[in-house]
Amino acid sequence: MPAFLALIAGLLLFEHRLHLNVILPWLLLAACLVMHLFMHRGHGKHGHDRRTHEQHHDHRDGADHP
Repeated sequence: MPAFLALIAGLLLFEHRLHLNVILPWLLLAACLVMHLFMHRGHGKHGHDRRTHEQHHDHRDGADHP
């Protein structure tokens, strides 16, 4: 399988540069989207239980929570 991927990469680089130039911006965009998803994976946890976090920051009912 790695040899097959190397062969395809070689063909793209040397024989099909036009195809590579067309797809390169799309690959860059896809890489940005994937990195964005992985970077926000732990967003909002901050080292404590989510239930405790929601109780601590829930001020919709006007009551003070401990």
